[in-house]
Amino acid sequence: MSLYLLAVTPLTFYAACALLRDRSPVVPVDLWRRFALGGLLALPGYLAAGLAADWFGSSYRPASLFARLTATRHLLPAVTATAAAVAVGLLARGAARRGGAAAAGPLGALAAMAGCSSIFAAAELAAGTLPPNGMQLLIVPTLRAATLVVLVLAWTRRGRPLAAAAIAASAVLVPGAASYLHAVGAHAPVAVLAGTAAVAGAAALLTMRGSA
Repeated sequence: MSLYLLAVTPLTFYAACALLRDRSPVVPVDLWRRFALGGLLALPGYLAAGLAADWFGSSYRPASLFARLTATRHLLPAVTATAAAVAVGLLARGAARRGGAAAAGPLGALAAMAGCSSIFAAAELAAGTLPPNGMQLLIVPTLRAATLVVLVLAWTRRGRPLAAAAIAASAVLVPGAASYLHAVGAHAPVAVLAGTAAVAGAAALLTMRGSA
C-alpha cells in the first residue's frame, strides 16, 4: 500500500502527459526536470507544514477538527505543491531567457506539483505521521492526486478569477470533508467522496485536453 502512496502522483502525471500530449508514451526531459525540482522543494514545504500542524493543536470539536484535517492533510500539501510549481515556473522562464527550454503550460505546473507531492508523501512516511490504514495509504493519495489536477484546471481558468477560485476551493474542501468524515466514523461517504474526487480529476484532464 505504501508503494501506491509514493507512486500515485507520478502515475497521475504520466497519465496526464499521455492524455494531454495526444497519448504519447514519451514524457519530455524538461517535464521530468520540473518534476525533480518540485520534489526538491517539497522538503522545506514539509517542515513548514509540520509547524503549521503543531499550531492547529488537537481539538476534536467538529469545526476545529474539520479545519485541522483539511489544512494539514490537504490544504498545506496543495499550497506546498503550488508554491513549488510557481518556483519551478520562474526558474524555467529564467532558463528560457538564457536560451533554455520554453514554458510547458499546464503540464509544466502539474509536473512540479506531482514531484513535490511525491516527496511530501515520502517525508510523511519517513516521519511516521501516517498510520497504516486504508484511508491514509489509499484514499488520501487519491484525493491529493485529484486535487493537483483540479488545481491545474483552476490555473488554466485564471482569466475568470471567480470560477478559478471556486474550482480551487472545491479541490481542497471535498478531500477535507472526506478526511473529517473518516475521523468521525462515517466511512461509507468517504468512499463516495473519494470516487467523486477521482472522477473530477479525470474530468479536469478531459476538459484541459478539449481546450488544448
